[in-house]
Amino acid sequence: MPAERKTKWENISDKPFVDVRDFGAKGNNVHDDTIFLQFAIDSSPEGSLIYVPQPPVAYKITKPLVLRNRRLMGGGMKGTKILQHTPAADVLIAGGRISISDLILGHHETPVGVSVPNGTGIKVDRIMDGSTIERIELLHNTCGIYCNEPVTETINYIFSTTIKDIRFYNFNHAAMDLRGYNGGITGCVLSNLYATNSESTYGGATYGFYFSSCSEMTANQLNVEQGRYNMGIVVISCDNFLMNSIHFEGYTPAQTEKAFFVVDGIHTKVVQINGVTIQTCIFDGDLASNYGILNIGQSPEVFMNGLVTRDNIRTNGATVRRFIGESSVSKGAAIRARGFKIIDSIVNYGDLNIDKSALPVLREYNDSRYYWEINEKKNLTGTAAPVRGNWGVGDTVWNTNPVAGGYLGWVCTAAGTPGTWKAFGLIAT
Repeated sequence: MPAERKTKWENISDKPFVDVRDFGAKGNNVHDDTIFLQFAIDSSPEGSLIYVPQPPVAYKITKPLVLRNRRLMGGGMKGTKILQHTPAADVLIAGGRISISDLILGHHETPVGVSVPNGTGIKVDRIMDGSTIERIELLHNTCGIYCNEPVTETINYIFSTTIKDIRFYNFNHAAMDLRGYNGGITGCVLSNLYATNSESTYGGATYGFYFSSCSEMTANQLNVEQGRYNMGIVVISCDNFLMNSIHFEGYTPAQTEKAFFVVDGIHTKVVQINGVTIQTCIFDGDLASNYGILNIGQSPEVFMNGLVTRDNIRTNGATVRRFIGESSVSKGAAIRARGFKIIDSIVNYGDLNIDKSALPVLREYNDSRYYWEINEKKNLTGTAAPVRGNWGVGDTVWNTNPVAGGYLGWVCTAAGTPGTWKAFGLIAT
């Protein structure tokens, strides 16, 4: 090996990081940097820091980069750009214990006609605990961060990973879609995630954020803005999922009987949603004739605390509801909502229960209690015994209009639809 070549390699090895320019990457968005970037990653030991400095224009790639058990750092969210020029190819496939920061990752042009699992920004391939993804812009991808179908094994997951300070621009599937595949996603912390989908090329997205088979997770400061969405934030088969400070702005609903929040799944137990703002959204009846704040199905128990709506618009006969129930209390579904301030009167219809024979899933709203259980017996208020719905022995309706000679309430003595009910507690005349 020539002396000068040997000296160069010695200088590279002395650095605390691997610089992709030393491996031939140009960053002019003309020269294909794929093999040079990948060579820089593969040539470094596990745990190494691969530095991608601010380029003259952008690093052009034509195949997905693969990062496993290494750290990838750019020169800043507005400085280092890696652009995929193959529409159906992912930008980055990441797995193991990784760190990704200070980069713009996206496609050179909007990948029209491409759908997941292709054309994603960061595709997950079993990310392990201690990993971080932060200070990233993801633009012109089908999905910004995607975890679903396995890449190299029969299982896929994310464990105890922090994802924060991310900006998602222009996507047709979702800003982020995290689904455990033959396994779960546990212990992750999400913070300050901003999704905007104003690009008209796509014509809208299916979801803002989608979570499935996630447990013991916290999501703080999620923003879904500007564009058409079928659903805002979807939570399926998740347990102990906590969301704080959620903001919807300039959002146009595009699927009837869905909602800003959709919570479903037989394995979903407890979902808490705190501090929601819905503002300057456009409810267009031609796109979604019937839309809700929360759509609940199967057996989740959802706690919502604090909601403000302001400056929203209804047009073309749109119907807006607080809650849409696709399940029933017999399956365990329940909603407890407090601190709702609907300032702009955007809600113009009552709650919708898809199963007309079932007891509504709403249990508490602000300071009113609609339904509660004592020793697994249902208790609710009303002015007469039920004439529909499934009821069990011992279920009780407490009379809210008691009069002399009337009764305190009605109790179910034989289970059925609606079962047999008897009045009790004769009030003296």
